[in-house]
Order: sequence, then structure tokens, then C-alpha cells
Amino acid sequence: MPRFYIDLPLSIGQSFDLPESVARHVQVLRLQQLVKKLFYLMAKVVNLLRKLRPWVKKTLVSMCCLLPM
Repeated sequence: MPRFYIDLPLSIGQSFDLPESVARHVQVLRLQQLVKKLFYLMAKVVNLLRKLRPWVKKTLVSMCCLLPM
């Protein structure tokens, strides 16, 4: 993670606005981390669905057989 130098006097609990260039860079870094997490979770869901596919197909077929004609 890159470090940013901000020439401001700081104290505990103080809030301040980041310079535009630093704020944009931090926003991009946070978005990149979010995208990585999103793709990781999507891959987990896909893998889970692949594992459940035979069970779901079998369950749907058995449920259709129980429906009145």
C-alpha cells in the first residue's frame, strides 16, 4: 500500500480533506480491492452452483413427477 505525505498538523480525532490527487488515488485503490473481493465471491458462488447442479436437477425432476396432470 502506498504512503501519502500530507503536510498538515494532525491530532487524534481530527478530520480533514485530502488533496484531490491523493483522494482520487485512495478511491481507486479501495475500488480495486472491492473488485478483487467481488470476483472472489462470484467464483465461490459459481463453484457452489456447479456442485449443486446435479442435486437441483434431480430434485426438480422428482418434483415435476409429483405434480398432478
